[in-house]
Amino acid sequence: MSNKSVFVVDEAFLDNFGNFRNPINTLDHKLNSIYPHFYLANYDLRIIDHKLPKYPKTMDFQEMRELYPEWFYDPYREVALPNIESLKVVCQNRVIKNVFLGSFTLEHFKYLAPYIKDTTEMLYLHKCNSMNDLSVLSDFVNLKCVHIYWNNKLETLWNMEKNVNLKVLSFLSTTKLKNVEALTKSTVEYITFDGESASTYITNHQFADLSIFQSIPNLKHLTINYKNLKIND
Repeated sequence: MSNKSVFVVDEAFLDNFGNFRNPINTLDHKLNSIYPHFYLANYDLRIIDHKLPKYPKTMDFQEMRELYPEWFYDPYREVALPNIESLKVVCQNRVIKNVFLGSFTLEHFKYLAPYIKDTTEMLYLHKCNSMNDLSVLSDFVNLKCVHIYWNNKLETLWNMEKNVNLKVLSFLSTTKLKNVEALTKSTVEYITFDGESASTYITNHQFADLSIFQSIPNLKHLTINYKNLKIND
């Protein structure tokens, strides 16, 4: 496995850096009132997959430091674990129910999944933009809630038949998602799809067959927000 990343799990750092204390980002504000324990979660495990900086190989090292000092400022460096394998110990020494993963690749998520799949109840995938396959979530037997923010690779959902506790799905800036047939065999009660992109426009994506949403057995709340298609019920 490639080690072009380091992994930040330092609680004090995350509490004081950016929006990692309570990172849920959704335009569907009903989530806050209907499921406040999912919206305002306290995370047992927060990890940022931080890509190591790339420097032009054509430059002398000292010349780079003088011309581009910002390349050498890395706020994650002092609090990052050196490789993905080091996360195994972190996971095995915690009771993990609520998980935040930032910028993870699919490769790294598959490595981590065996250590969190049996206990995770809420999962937030934040800017995990390269994840195009979430089939591993079928093995998360206690999963209750999934938030996904910013993904333009994911086109289909996963088999949810074993996710018998799943109640909430929230997707923001998931611009390619089309196949949602797995929902018809799910226990999901609350769903929001919002195609707003990071550049603040609404994407042109639409679901081919809206009747699928009438076939979700336990559905109580649905929000769909795409260009020329806005449903909030």
